[in-house]
Amino acid sequence: MSGAWAFLTRKAGGPRANWLDYLTYAYLLLGVVVILMPVLWLGLNSLKSSAQLERQDLSLLPARYEQVARATVTGPEDKRIFYISDLPYWVLDWSDLPDAQKARHDLSAFLAGYKGDALYALRAHLGLLPEMTRDLVARENLPDWILRYVSMSAQARSEYDVAAIIAGLAPEDQRLLSEFLSLDPYEPSAISVQILARATDPVTGVETLFGVSRINPTRPRAMLITAARRWCSLPPPPFAQNAALPPVGKTILIPF
Repeated sequence: MSGAWAFLTRKAGGPRANWLDYLTYAYLLLGVVVILMPVLWLGLNSLKSSAQLERQDLSLLPARYEQVARATVTGPEDKRIFYISDLPYWVLDWSDLPDAQKARHDLSAFLAGYKGDALYALRAHLGLLPEMTRDLVARENLPDWILRYVSMSAQARSEYDVAAIIAGLAPEDQRLLSEFLSLDPYEPSAISVQILARATDPVTGVETLFGVSRINPTRPRAMLITAARRWCSLPPPPFAQNAALPPVGKTILIPF
């Protein structure tokens, strides 16, 4: 053991280290850092949430930002973009939850507290369109081919008059079936999770709420929450988080 230690601690300059020894130590230390940094980075990333990874957050340590749901809903009038406040984390992280955790939540009871555009966005986000459409087909005694319509070829679709079936339904059922089938003017509603931030509006100079898609260390690009749709670049961080949102259903229209 003493011989191994003597071998590892020997110096080119004799009893005292010279510049060649320090250069060797620096080179070896650099090699250790180069080898271990990717391993350390992978280990820390394994502790981060999927939302933090998707936002390409380069911070070393895991963090949980205050998140907000940015919803997009289309209809005969226009496309509407709005934010839904105070959603629980299990809703925001729904796509990443294992089936066992999803089964613990009563989605019908949860959706009972929403209506209109917020309901349309949430039911699509929670993957309920197929189930709700199956219930509609059974309740209204609709033909079974409706459930297969999306996967049919264009030639096969031409043999069915889906417009006539939709016309005979109530307005809410018309929307549900049209969203499921992705028929104009409806597109599937969607929710994207963003980081809630409070910062000074570069245009008005007023402290305002923003939805930030991801944290850019130099200049995050954000969407103004409390006014008509407008993208802007915020000043570099830090900016405040954990801010309060406007009431549920605050609509931000897209100007064409």
